[in-house]
Amino acid sequence: MNNIDWKQPHQLGPRNDIHDVEGILTGHAQSQSPHSGASLFVFPEGSIGAVDVRGGAPGSRETEALAPGHVTERLDGLFLSGGSAHGLAAGSMLTQYLLNQDIGIKLRPHVPPVPIVAGAVIYDLTPEHLGHDLKQIYEGLAQEACGKLGTNKAQHRDGAGAGARDALGKGGLANASYRLDDIHVGVLVVANPVGQ
Repeated sequence: MNNIDWKQPHQLGPRNDIHDVEGILTGHAQSQSPHSGASLFVFPEGSIGAVDVRGGAPGSRETEALAPGHVTERLDGLFLSGGSAHGLAAGSMLTQYLLNQDIGIKLRPHVPPVPIVAGAVIYDLTPEHLGHDLKQIYEGLAQEACGKLGTNKAQHRDGAGAGARDALGKGGLANASYRLDDIHVGVLVVANPVGQ
Protein backbone atom coordinates (compact mmCIF):
# COMPACT_ATOMS: atom_id res chain seq x y z
CA MET A 1 0.00 0.00 0.00
CA ASN A 2 1.14 3.57 -0.58
CA ASN A 3 2.85 5.47 2.21
CA ILE A 4 -0.34 7.03 3.54
CA ASP A 5 -0.33 9.36 6.48
CA TRP A 6 -3.35 7.96 8.33
CA LYS A 7 -3.25 10.90 10.73
CA GLN A 8 -4.06 13.44 8.04
CA PRO A 9 -7.68 14.58 7.85
CA HIS A 10 -9.95 12.65 5.53
CA GLN A 11 -12.53 14.20 3.23
CA LEU A 12 -16.12 13.25 2.70
CA GLY A 13 -16.83 11.71 -0.68
CA PRO A 14 -18.60 13.91 -3.25
CA ARG A 15 -22.02 12.32 -2.56
CA ASN A 16 -21.21 11.13 0.95
CA ASP A 17 -22.76 7.74 0.22
CA ILE A 18 -21.69 4.24 -0.71
CA HIS A 19 -21.88 5.01 -4.43
CA ASP A 20 -18.75 7.16 -4.21
CA VAL A 21 -17.04 3.77 -4.53
CA GLU A 22 -17.36 2.68 -8.17
CA GLY A 23 -18.91 -0.63 -9.16
CA ILE A 24 -21.70 -0.88 -6.58
CA LEU A 25 -25.40 -1.04 -7.42
CA THR A 26 -27.98 -0.93 -4.64
CA GLY A 27 -31.70 -1.55 -4.47
CA HIS A 28 -34.05 -1.07 -1.55
CA ALA A 29 -37.65 -2.12 -0.91
CA GLN A 30 -39.88 -1.90 2.12
CA SER A 31 -43.38 -2.93 3.13
CA GLN A 32 -45.83 -1.14 5.39
CA SER A 33 -47.46 -4.25 6.83
CA PRO A 34 -45.42 -5.80 8.22
CA HIS A 35 -43.13 -2.80 8.58
CA SER A 36 -39.83 -4.20 7.30
CA GLY A 37 -37.57 -4.17 4.27
CA ALA A 38 -34.55 -5.42 2.35
CA SER A 39 -31.46 -3.74 0.89
CA LEU A 40 -29.44 -5.40 -1.88
CA PHE A 41 -25.96 -4.72 -3.19
CA VAL A 42 -24.70 -6.03 -6.53
CA PHE A 43 -21.09 -5.94 -7.71
CA PRO A 44 -21.31 -6.59 -11.48
CA GLU A 45 -17.52 -6.92 -11.78
CA GLY A 46 -17.19 -8.73 -8.45
CA SER A 47 -15.73 -7.42 -5.24
CA ILE A 48 -13.76 -8.60 -2.25
CA GLY A 49 -15.65 -8.81 1.01
CA ALA A 50 -14.84 -9.18 4.67
CA VAL A 51 -17.05 -9.65 7.69
CA ASP A 52 -17.02 -9.37 11.45
CA VAL A 53 -20.04 -11.14 12.95
CA ARG A 54 -21.03 -10.02 16.44
CA GLY A 55 -23.95 -10.36 18.79
CA GLY A 56 -25.61 -13.06 20.80
CA ALA A 57 -27.90 -14.32 18.02
CA PRO A 58 -26.54 -13.26 14.62
CA GLY A 59 -28.49 -14.16 11.51
CA SER A 60 -26.36 -14.43 8.40
CA ARG A 61 -25.78 -16.30 5.16
CA GLU A 62 -22.49 -17.23 3.47
CA THR A 63 -20.42 -14.98 5.72
CA GLU A 64 -17.84 -17.77 6.04
CA ALA A 65 -17.23 -17.45 2.29
CA LEU A 66 -15.78 -14.01 2.99
CA ALA A 67 -13.00 -15.39 5.19
CA PRO A 68 -9.49 -15.69 3.66
CA GLY A 69 -8.38 -19.03 2.26
CA HIS A 70 -11.59 -20.14 0.56
CA VAL A 71 -12.11 -21.17 -3.07
CA THR A 72 -12.84 -17.61 -4.11
CA GLU A 73 -12.43 -14.15 -2.67
CA ARG A 74 -15.05 -12.85 -5.10
CA LEU A 75 -18.32 -11.42 -3.81
CA ASP A 76 -21.14 -10.90 -6.32
CA GLY A 77 -23.95 -9.72 -4.08
CA LEU A 78 -24.79 -8.76 -0.55
CA PHE A 79 -28.07 -8.26 1.28
CA LEU A 80 -29.29 -6.75 4.52
CA SER A 81 -32.85 -7.59 5.51
CA GLY A 82 -35.37 -7.33 8.26
CA GLY A 83 -37.36 -10.35 9.36
CA SER A 84 -34.76 -12.13 11.47
CA ALA A 85 -34.18 -15.67 10.12
CA HIS A 86 -37.18 -15.29 7.75
CA GLY A 87 -35.36 -12.43 6.00
CA LEU A 88 -32.63 -14.80 4.82
CA ALA A 89 -35.02 -15.64 1.96
CA ALA A 90 -33.97 -12.32 0.41
CA GLY A 91 -30.56 -13.88 -0.26
CA SER A 92 -32.08 -16.70 -2.32
CA MET A 93 -33.93 -14.21 -4.51
CA LEU A 94 -30.76 -12.15 -5.04
CA THR A 95 -28.86 -15.34 -5.92
CA GLN A 96 -31.49 -16.22 -8.54
CA TYR A 97 -31.36 -12.69 -9.98
CA LEU A 98 -27.56 -12.90 -10.34
CA LEU A 99 -27.79 -16.37 -11.89
CA ASN A 100 -30.25 -14.98 -14.46
CA GLN A 101 -27.67 -12.27 -15.25
CA ASP A 102 -24.94 -14.95 -15.65
CA ILE A 103 -23.02 -13.44 -12.72
CA GLY A 104 -21.00 -15.71 -10.45
CA ILE A 105 -17.93 -17.91 -10.38
CA LYS A 106 -17.67 -20.45 -13.17
CA LEU A 107 -15.96 -23.52 -11.79
CA ARG A 108 -16.37 -25.70 -14.91
CA PRO A 109 -17.52 -25.21 -18.48
CA HIS A 110 -21.14 -25.97 -19.37
CA VAL A 111 -22.49 -25.58 -15.82
CA PRO A 112 -24.32 -22.61 -14.31
CA PRO A 113 -22.26 -19.97 -12.52
CA VAL A 114 -22.40 -19.86 -8.73
CA PRO A 115 -23.24 -16.36 -7.48
CA ILE A 116 -21.49 -15.65 -4.19
CA VAL A 117 -24.06 -13.83 -2.07
CA ALA A 118 -23.55 -13.02 1.59
CA GLY A 119 -25.89 -11.22 3.92
CA ALA A 120 -27.24 -10.55 7.35
CA VAL A 121 -30.61 -9.91 8.93
CA ILE A 122 -31.91 -7.75 11.74
CA TYR A 123 -34.58 -8.59 14.27
CA ASP A 124 -37.49 -6.26 13.52
CA LEU A 125 -40.37 -8.68 14.10
CA THR A 126 -43.58 -7.23 15.53
CA PRO A 127 -47.13 -8.58 16.03
CA GLU A 128 -47.98 -7.40 12.49
CA HIS A 129 -45.69 -10.16 11.14
CA LEU A 130 -48.11 -12.81 12.49
CA GLY A 131 -50.28 -14.57 9.92
CA HIS A 132 -48.08 -13.70 6.92
CA ASP A 133 -46.04 -16.01 4.70
CA LEU A 134 -42.75 -14.44 5.77
CA LYS A 135 -40.62 -16.32 3.23
CA GLN A 136 -42.82 -14.93 0.47
CA ILE A 137 -42.65 -11.40 1.92
CA TYR A 138 -38.85 -11.28 1.99
CA GLU A 139 -38.47 -12.94 -1.40
CA GLY A 140 -40.92 -10.35 -2.75
CA LEU A 141 -39.03 -7.47 -1.14
CA ALA A 142 -35.78 -8.73 -2.65
CA GLN A 143 -37.40 -9.11 -6.07
CA GLU A 144 -38.70 -5.54 -5.86
CA ALA A 145 -35.26 -4.30 -4.76
CA CYS A 146 -33.64 -6.10 -7.74
CA GLY A 147 -35.91 -4.06 -10.00
CA LYS A 148 -34.62 -0.86 -8.38
CA LEU A 149 -30.88 -1.58 -8.63
CA GLY A 150 -28.97 1.60 -9.37
CA THR A 151 -27.01 4.36 -7.67
CA ASN A 152 -29.76 6.27 -5.85
CA LYS A 153 -28.85 7.25 -2.31
CA ALA A 154 -30.98 5.40 0.24
CA GLN A 155 -32.78 7.32 2.94
CA HIS A 156 -33.04 6.58 6.66
CA ARG A 157 -36.15 4.36 6.52
CA ASP A 158 -35.47 2.68 3.16
CA GLY A 159 -34.86 -1.02 2.67
CA ALA A 160 -33.54 -2.91 5.68
CA GLY A 161 -33.82 0.29 7.73
CA ALA A 162 -37.63 0.35 7.42
CA GLY A 163 -38.36 -1.70 10.53
CA ALA A 164 -35.16 -1.00 12.46
CA ARG A 165 -35.65 0.40 15.93
CA ASP A 166 -33.96 1.09 19.22
CA ALA A 167 -35.31 0.96 22.74
CA LEU A 168 -36.85 4.44 22.44
CA GLY A 169 -37.95 4.68 18.83
CA LYS A 170 -36.80 4.17 15.26
CA GLY A 171 -33.40 3.00 14.11
CA GLY A 172 -32.62 3.04 10.42
CA LEU A 173 -30.17 3.07 7.56
CA ALA A 174 -27.28 5.46 6.96
CA ASN A 175 -24.74 6.11 4.19
CA ALA A 176 -21.33 7.74 4.26
CA SER A 177 -18.13 7.86 2.26
CA TYR A 178 -14.62 9.08 2.92
CA ARG A 179 -11.57 9.79 0.82
CA LEU A 180 -7.96 9.61 1.91
CA ASP A 181 -5.58 10.17 -1.00
CA ASP A 182 -6.58 7.55 -3.59
CA ILE A 183 -8.47 5.34 -1.14
CA HIS A 184 -12.26 5.57 -1.19
CA VAL A 185 -14.38 3.98 1.54
CA GLY A 186 -18.16 3.70 1.24
CA VAL A 187 -20.38 2.60 4.10
CA LEU A 188 -24.03 1.65 4.41
CA VAL A 189 -25.18 0.51 7.84
CA VAL A 190 -28.45 -0.45 9.46
CA ALA A 191 -28.73 0.55 13.11
CA ASN A 192 -31.08 -1.72 15.04
CA PRO A 193 -30.04 -1.46 18.71
CA VAL A 194 -33.29 -2.88 20.02
CA GLY A 195 -31.65 -4.63 22.99
CA GLN A 196 -32.58 -4.05 26.60
